[in-house]
Amino acid sequence: MLIPRWVVAILAGFACLGGLAILAHLGVRILDAGFCSNDVISTAPAPGGLRQAIVFVRNCGATTRYGTNVSVLSAGDNIGDEAGSIFLVDEPPFNTVLRNRIGGPRVEVRWLGADSLLVSYASGVEIHRQVLVEQGVHVRYATLQ
Repeated sequence: MLIPRWVVAILAGFACLGGLAILAHLGVRILDAGFCSNDVISTAPAPGGLRQAIVFVRNCGATTRYGTNVSVLSAGDNIGDEAGSIFLVDEPPFNTVLRNRIGGPRVEVRWLGADSLLVSYASGVEIHRQVLVEQGVHVRYATLQ
């Protein structure tokens, strides 16, 4: 049975478009993984030692602002290449805020108990993530005085 040429042409076109979409998706994921780095500012172990809060600066290249992040992890775990799990802030354009030693907005953490964390941050920042409960830890937020 012969398939008309126009049907073959349409099927080949869809196959090419699908292949290009897959390649583009994989290319973006591969490139994105290599552009950002995380530099730890501080690590605060929770009372009892089961968890830790890590404050770090995420740097994604020259065209982005430094972002300060906070993650709550099990004791001994590393932050890896991911953004913060509970708190992400950066500096608004043309604004001056208190900074940490790397250059991102200043953020401090303090455990109030084994399952309660206080995150204090510089006023005037842009908040992109602010989680209230993570891994059974209740998180409170305040601006630095």
